[in-house]
Amino acid sequence: MERFIKKSDSMKDVAEVFCPTCRKAVTWNKSSLHRPFCSIRCKQIDFGEWATEGFKIPDKENNTDLGNSEKEKNEDSQYHDL
Repeated sequence: MERFIKKSDSMKDVAEVFCPTCRKAVTWNKSSLHRPFCSIRCKQIDFGEWATEGFKIPDKENNTDLGNSEKEKNEDSQYHDL
C-alpha cells in the first residue's frame, strides 16, 4: 500500500498520508495537528507501543532477540556435523 497519495486541490498539490495506527487518510497540512496520526488517540496508542517496547529498533551490536539465538544454533550445529 502507498505511504501517501497526492490529490489536486484547486491548482495545489495536497499530500495525504495514512495514519500509522488505524490507516485512515490524513491530509498533510498545518491544520492537521496530530499528523501523521489522525487523532490524539492514535498518537497515544503509537506512543504506548514504543513506551512498552511493543515497537523496537533493532540493535546491530547487541542483538538479543531471536536472530541472535538462531545464529548461535547455527554455529553450534556446524560443530556437531564434524
